[in-house]
Amino acid sequence: MEDTNSQGDSQVNHPVAFFLMPIDILKGVHEELSEILGPDVASKVIYNCGVRSGKNIVKDMNINFPDLKTLCTTLPELWLQMGMGVFTIEKLDEKDIVLKCKESNEAIALGYTGRISCDLTSGYLAGMISTIFNKEFTCEERKCTSKGDSFCVFELFLSK
Repeated sequence: MEDTNSQGDSQVNHPVAFFLMPIDILKGVHEELSEILGPDVASKVIYNCGVRSGKNIVKDMNINFPDLKTLCTTLPELWLQMGMGVFTIEKLDEKDIVLKCKESNEAIALGYTGRISCDLTSGYLAGMISTIFNKEFTCEERKCTSKGDSFCVFELFLSK
């Protein structure tokens, strides 16, 4: 979509703009924030960035679903296209959602950490689901390949 500014210069308007980056950047962000803030605060900051991003992407892309069945069939494909990983929905109702993820790009980037580590992904999921359902959700990662599990499991539940 092309437009002109007040000086008559041509410019491109992007209602939703993306940029690609190597997943190693996620590792660098985790490491740098952990070094500066400590691992617990860094995890919370990264999670909160994910929440904000997840909420914004749903609003910016006008993502909505008429019913839970459509949501179940559409979200895993959307997450795959966004580069988050291969997700399956294990449980879904309006109060509790359990997602299983193989090939989480965040876990791949971080490698083995010995702990649950997909903070950005958890926040992103919480932000997206909160905006889709118009209710605040929290996401907790229950299993993580960075911890040595064979897949990541995320549980989303209504915030208290």
